[in-house]
Amino acid sequence: MGKTIEPTPLITVITPTHNRRETVLRAVESVLSQSMSRLEHIVVDDGSTDGTESALARIQDPRLIY
Repeated sequence: MGKTIEPTPLITVITPTHNRRETVLRAVESVLSQSMSRLEHIVVDDGSTDGTESALARIQDPRLIY
């Protein structure tokens, strides 16, 4: 019998943030630079007022969910 190839698992990273724009940008950069083929990064923002939303919106990567 042939070997069954298991699909690569989806890795999900969830990062909560509030007014930590520079920190969350470094975290996103680090996560998205990983070599895993199936990866998503979900950033949950609690109403930041420091430009976090606009900074994350400039990142054009479908693996980032904001």
